[in-house]
Amino acid sequence: MSQVLISMVSFVDCIKILKDVGEDIIISVSEKEMSLTCTGGSLDACVKLSEQTGAQIICKAGSTVDLAFKFKYIELLSKSAHLARAEEVLLQLDNEKPLSLVFELGLGSLNFYLAPLIEE
Repeated sequence: MSQVLISMVSFVDCIKILKDVGEDIIISVSEKEMSLTCTGGSLDACVKLSEQTGAQIICKAGSTVDLAFKFKYIELLSKSAHLARAEEVLLQLDNEKPLSLVFELGLGSLNFYLAPLIEE
């Protein structure tokens, strides 16, 4: 399992950058970085985040993980952070398992699960 702790501002900014690119998003996590990639009809965009790029991010990768999701659902879940007033989000990913997004609250946490896209 791989875990990424990232500032909410950085996460939301990445989602805003990729918003109009495509319908699917691939989240990739390695030992030192996380990348978000969207592909559209004639446009591809990739945002890479690591401590070396100045992002407020901590990656703990047990193994390299690459999962694809519908972008609209990731975008909806990122908006919930404003309701929770979370400063950070914890992404927990494992190949062929649902993504877990955890927003820490003052008295507890808000946890969302999103299943990855399945190739037929």
